[in-house]
Amino acid sequence: MGQNAQSPARELISLQVLRAVAAILVVLSHISHKLDQYYGSHEHLLAIFSFGNYGVDIFFVISGFIIAYIIPAGNYSLKQLRDFLVMRVLRVMPLYWAVTLIAALVWLINPELVNSSAPHLTRFWQSWILWPMEGRYLFHAGWTLGYVLYFYALFAITMLWTPLQKYLLPLFLAYSVFFGWLLSPPTDQPFLYMITRHHLIEFLAGFLFCRLAFTLVDRRPFIGAYFMISAVLLVLMSLAGGKSANNMYFWGIPAMLLVFGALMIESSVKWPRFIVAIGNSSYSLYLTHVLVLAGLAKVWYWIMPAVPWSNYSYALFAIIASIICGLLSYRWFEKPLTGYLKQKWLARHQTDRFQSRLDAIAAPSTLSQNQP
Repeated sequence: MGQNAQSPARELISLQVLRAVAAILVVLSHISHKLDQYYGSHEHLLAIFSFGNYGVDIFFVISGFIIAYIIPAGNYSLKQLRDFLVMRVLRVMPLYWAVTLIAALVWLINPELVNSSAPHLTRFWQSWILWPMEGRYLFHAGWTLGYVLYFYALFAITMLWTPLQKYLLPLFLAYSVFFGWLLSPPTDQPFLYMITRHHLIEFLAGFLFCRLAFTLVDRRPFIGAYFMISAVLLVLMSLAGGKSANNMYFWGIPAMLLVFGALMIESSVKWPRFIVAIGNSSYSLYLTHVLVLAGLAKVWYWIMPAVPWSNYSYALFAIIASIICGLLSYRWFEKPLTGYLKQKWLARHQTDRFQSRLDAIAAPSTLSQNQP
């Protein structure tokens, strides 16, 4: 086994808080869409949260940082590369498969209830492996996990040349995104479209901050606060200018500033435990809230009229129910299932100190995991 740097000593609470913020933004965005659907108009108070998909960009930057933080520069073998990828799949896919199974059962009963805005675009078999495609997965939020797994694959490959990783990974991703900007691959070439999207720069930004600027973590609180304020102002400017959520400059850069700033003020703020708990359960919240919102909306608007007071009551109940469901899913399904699968894998394969790093990798983002 190669000699690797020592694993990190502590969890970064600021990232858990940002995960909570990102997940809640995505939930609010989807609540806004539900109100559009049932109210029949964009003229409601929660329309201001239509930018909530910005939470996905935050998740992507966090994911890039976390992987570099947990897997430091060193010499890694093919076996360790395999273990890294297996652990990532075990962390990401079981919960996704569970919610996809629920969506599949609903789709088999009534296809109009899945991807209701465009049910004809739903692709059944591709949904289970997250293969890039034209159309939509049974569980549409899976598109973000496709980006996450692609980044993990690139990271794993470059682990074999870790001394050069901080050059190889940026060069490859920067070239890919530049190629995409230059040629604008059409959506009918879904794999090429995915690997040239600007979202990959968000993963790369988190990775590079960890590799090149880690000494700034928890050491520059005033600069960190400035970064975070700047991120909020950029988002407000984007909203005022009506910028598209697809725009890297108006969404990706604020996400980077927000994550970098939060890391710099890591221990300067005492975060509420409840927010940290939501951050811990953010992956469950991200994936399960879609089911909660859809089911609650069906029942709510079967009983209640689609009038302003009813809409805002639905929104309040929806955000509370989504958070509670996310917490319960994390506590009783996601965490024990992931732990069980990891232990089964480790019990059947020789372990080493590298495994403790793999086991410590926090939940992905995807946001998302909560297309932008």
